[in-house]
Amino acid sequence: MKPDQRKYLLKDLQRVSPLRSATLDAATDLVDFGYIVSVLRRDRWLILGLTVAAVLVTFILVQRIAPAYTSSAQVLLETRQERVLSSDQVVSNLNATPAVIAGEVELIRSSMLIGRVVDALNLTEHPDYDPRVERDTGLLRSAVRSVRSLTGGGAAESMSEDDIRAATIARLQRDITASQVGVSFAIRISAKASSPRLAADIANTVAEQYVEALLSVKREATERATGWLQARIAELERQVEEADRAAVTFRAEMTEEFGGDTEATEQLLSDLNSRYIATRIEHSDAAFRYEMVQSLYERQGFDAVADIVSSPLLETLVQQRSELLRQRAEIAQSLGDRSRRLVGVTAQIEDLERSIEAELLRQIESLRSQMEIATNREASLLAAMQEIQERKANVSAANVTLEQLERSADALRETYSTTLARFMETAAQTDIQLPDAQIISQARPPSSPSEPRVPLLLALAAFFGLSAGVGASFVREALNKTVRSADALRALTNLPIISAVPFVPDMRRERSWFIKEINDSAQSPFMEAVRSIRVKLFDLRSTNRPKTLSITSSVAAEGKTTTSLMLAHTLAKKWVAVLVIHADLRRSVGCSAIGADPEGGCLVDFLEGKTQLADAIQHLPDFGFDIMLPLRPVKNPGDLITSDKFSEILLPTVSKHYDLVIIDTAPVLAAPDALFLSSHADDTLMIVQSNRTAAKSVQEALRRLDEAGASLFGTVMTQVDPDDEMLKESYSYAGY
Repeated sequence: MKPDQRKYLLKDLQRVSPLRSATLDAATDLVDFGYIVSVLRRDRWLILGLTVAAVLVTFILVQRIAPAYTSSAQVLLETRQERVLSSDQVVSNLNATPAVIAGEVELIRSSMLIGRVVDALNLTEHPDYDPRVERDTGLLRSAVRSVRSLTGGGAAESMSEDDIRAATIARLQRDITASQVGVSFAIRISAKASSPRLAADIANTVAEQYVEALLSVKREATERATGWLQARIAELERQVEEADRAAVTFRAEMTEEFGGDTEATEQLLSDLNSRYIATRIEHSDAAFRYEMVQSLYERQGFDAVADIVSSPLLETLVQQRSELLRQRAEIAQSLGDRSRRLVGVTAQIEDLERSIEAELLRQIESLRSQMEIATNREASLLAAMQEIQERKANVSAANVTLEQLERSADALRETYSTTLARFMETAAQTDIQLPDAQIISQARPPSSPSEPRVPLLLALAAFFGLSAGVGASFVREALNKTVRSADALRALTNLPIISAVPFVPDMRRERSWFIKEINDSAQSPFMEAVRSIRVKLFDLRSTNRPKTLSITSSVAAEGKTTTSLMLAHTLAKKWVAVLVIHADLRRSVGCSAIGADPEGGCLVDFLEGKTQLADAIQHLPDFGFDIMLPLRPVKNPGDLITSDKFSEILLPTVSKHYDLVIIDTAPVLAAPDALFLSSHADDTLMIVQSNRTAAKSVQEALRRLDEAGASLFGTVMTQVDPDDEMLKESYSYAGY
């Protein structure tokens, strides 16, 4: 490169150098899906190692876990009950709502019910549940138990029976689960234990105790109701007897005081009223007859009265008088008026008339007496009726009290009857109580343990190990400030990328690998990338082709020696005379790897003046070019490289005899030799290994090269991920 061109390039590099610093973060933060895949593939061994480690650790820990067996029973809440009696039950049936089912689930896991299971199975003496038995519960719990023992707490020997039972209940509650089966009225009861039989026994016992608890609640409630009803019946019976006795006593006192009750009084009053009416009629009739007879007697005599008043005696006297009158008429007719018989008959008639008159008077007096008697009787009946009326009022007042007593007695008697009937019904229910749930599935001893679930735990361990590996990979990638892609390198250096050498997993500096790449160069992506360097450096440049080319890197082991050798090989195949000077006197390529003679010409011998230039050059028939190698170490490598003999004699001389001299330098940041050699070369290629070289190292190396006045032609990126966009574009026709 001409001096003026180099000067212009240096100014340009100085101008863009601050830009590299500004774009460093952007270059290192370019992330896409392909990048994620590349990170995972690059760290696949880390991810795989963490996954395997997690699985192994989990497997080892699982082996220490005692197996546990889980068995389940099912109970069904009854929504339809057989009704033997038509009466209502003391305790109503369950209304199976979600809230009720949730409450039943809590009842199953309650300490009361679990306590019954503990007592039924005598678990306080079982080694798995007895808190006095020491169990291997892991390092953490062992440490906690040790601390408690040191502080005087949790001593098993000092536990009372209640404490032991409570601890056993708490331990069993952790091993029992209850849950609703779907949306049905069934509840699944699961028990976990160290043996299959114990797990089944616990689950079945919990189900049985639950059903028995429901039945016991009903039975106890019924028995309490029966006892209360029995006491209530005795009390009601006493109250009924007292009420009946009070009503009977009051009735007797009322009868004794008033002569009867209201009905009798009313009957008596009705009789008196009837008699009073009859007496008034009789009085009226007697008064009428007396007045009529008295009036006729006074006006017309006893003859007018005789027809009205009748009596057996009067009738007899009247008949006798009529007979005597007939006889007197016969006698008068036959004997005349002066006959003695006539006088005698007349005297008899007169006696009869006087008797008749006396009888009439007596009958009139009798009528008057009857009238007076009727009057007196009427007054007497009226007085009696008034007395009965007063008695009736008193009886009515007393009858109100009697009715109250009788109503109280009737109410007590009705309550007594109802209570007695309810007592009989409740007593009958005591022996026919039906539980609100039934066992529909018995727990069976499981054939295999439910814990530990080895496949699941191993799968979880693999998942978490994989997650940890992926996380660690991305954390390491986030902390990694290396150049990871061609775009990042281009943004960092602001230089053209001459080529992107693909990732070669088995690339190493061994003869077999070199020979394989040389022989299969037509199919090798690696050699295709090297040919791309050759094309851009020489085939596309019609003028100003470099005579000396410095190939360097920021740090060691980035692939500059391999790139130098393979680039020289591709040029030699085009009948270009190429000399490769391996100028890294600290680390040299092995002679066996490239087929060089270890006893042949040595670069160090030439620089020390021990041999001639021609004797220091070896030819590599496999590669087709010449090479100068440092075959032995030296104490002052930097002094030899920067000596005038190298820059004033070696480089000018070989440049005249070879079409191209490739100088393989030491890393820029490792030794100052590279700066000296790059400044004496026409062009310099910067080798950067993908995902290894730190961005700051590349930036620092470029800064030093700029300051040394090196002519940077571009960069070559090695070990590039196959998913890099530049590599995809470069080798998209690799199969063609």
